[in-house]
Amino acid sequence: KMKPYFEPATFEHLCVRVSSGCSQSVIAVVYRPGSENVNARFFDEFSRLLAYLSSLALPFVVTGDVNVRLDRPEHPACVQFNDVLSAYDLVQHVNGLQSPFSIVCNTYSILLPDF
Repeated sequence: KMKPYFEPATFEHLCVRVSSGCSQSVIAVVYRPGSENVNARFFDEFSRLLAYLSSLALPFVVTGDVNVRLDRPEHPACVQFNDVLSAYDLVQHVNGLQSPFSIVCNTYSILLPDF
């Protein structure tokens, strides 16, 4: 288990380093409660988590449920979330049809591999 240098208030997370032979990577699981409004603080804290993961110089995967309507590309929260991903050269790999956590094909779950 790994601990970033800060404790986010807008989401829960768990970061672990996984090793197999000589290879290592980091997996971060994130959960942002859907009962809370998406706000600037979430995007700041999520960006800080991505900065931390990027600083480790190891491949990483971020997965979980951020409760941001990623199936609505024009929605301001979706635009801002994608801007954060873009800043770290990350790509969302889950769409509404693939996500086991989706309701009526609304995408809230994320899979962001760094490799």
